[in-house]
Amino acid sequence: MFKAYQSNPNTAGELTVGALPADTSEQILNDQTQTIKKGGTVHCRAAYELASDTKNVTLKAYKGDGGRYLGKHVYKIGTFQDQEFDVGVN
Repeated sequence: MFKAYQSNPNTAGELTVGALPADTSEQILNDQTQTIKKGGTVHCRAAYELASDTKNVTLKAYKGDGGRYLGKHVYKIGTFQDQEFDVGVN
């Protein structure tokens, strides 16, 4: 599970999930709810409604909903499309 954040002086700054692009394949839609096996990989897409078009986005990975924290990656606005992110699933 992923959560996205943008810096905000008053709250945690968690971003709202947005609609996926229309060209998202059925395979990606099916894979995003599957459990990934150790050493396995899947392609995934995520969309978020940005609070700012200038502040970096921090994407945090968790093992399932409410699971343990796996890691994070900070993306600069305008540079985070079509990038792979290894969360080290164990």
